[in-house]
Amino acid sequence: MTKKITLILMRALALYTLFFALSYINYLFHVNGQNYKFIFNGEKTIDILLTLFFSGILFVQVFAFWKLKKWSLPFYVLTSAVFQTYFIFMSKWTMTMLIAPIIIITIVLINYKNLE
Repeated sequence: MTKKITLILMRALALYTLFFALSYINYLFHVNGQNYKFIFNGEKTIDILLTLFFSGILFVQVFAFWKLKKWSLPFYVLTSAVFQTYFIFMSKWTMTMLIAPIIIITIVLINYKNLE
């Protein structure tokens, strides 16, 4: 693939990942239903910390995709494994959750030689 196509595809992946990072952060504003208050006790604290942790990981991934970094591939594979494991333990995992990671990993592998 040409560098221009690689740039376009990787920037599209960065925007796709940014959407999910922002949706995770949006969760923080809805932790307590209609009241929109943060609750830092009990299980809500764990939810908030995990949300911040996963959002941080996603923002690092956005940077890696946007800057066309080679380390974006192993980082994304690791990130996907962590997310898949998390959803398995939360009993929310389905087979369809593998579609996006497989497509993203394929796109990055095809364009890997053009990454920095």
